[in-house]
Amino acid sequence: MIATKNKLFSKTINMKTSIFLLTFIFFTIGTGSSDAQQFTEPEAMNILRNWEGDWQGKAVMNKSLWIPKQIEMDGNTSSELILEGKYLEVFNENVRSETKTLIRYDKASKAFNRWEFKSDGGTSFWVGKWKKFSQKMIWSYVDFSNSGISGKITERFESDGKIKAKVFMKDTQGNVLIEIESTSIKMN
Repeated sequence: MIATKNKLFSKTINMKTSIFLLTFIFFTIGTGSSDAQQFTEPEAMNILRNWEGDWQGKAVMNKSLWIPKQIEMDGNTSSELILEGKYLEVFNENVRSETKTLIRYDKASKAFNRWEFKSDGGTSFWVGKWKKFSQKMIWSYVDFSNSGISGKITERFESDGKIKAKVFMKDTQGNVLIEIESTSIKMN
């Protein structure tokens, strides 16, 4: 009799645990899909307008595999919406290089796309997710060469006129390829 009660109790606990786990999974999936970046075109453009204007920045490139010693530098960035407001064009210039970046919201993938073109011939592509509550854009590097490089850029708006950014890339062995921290202040 006691063994039967224990089995029944055990089945009840397992059933409750299963129901709880299924509820948790469905809630998590449902919550995750609400962050699916479903923006209308005007909403997406309003997000990109955060970057518009002229900015003055300071960056620290920490010692890494690609940067043999720590470097501090200043730079200027100008950004504007182009092509009938469908793309944000960003031009960055510092003592080391120039970079042109194009950013847009892709409705099909529900993500922001970022193409970077550098004066040394280098290019990169990133996919971004906007975090409204924390005012952050989190970019993930897309490795088209399948070399195993991973990367992340986090841009956080501390105010309407101040952006803090972190860039971090590593190889398959976990070696840090590049690590940059920067602050940009809007000039206009």
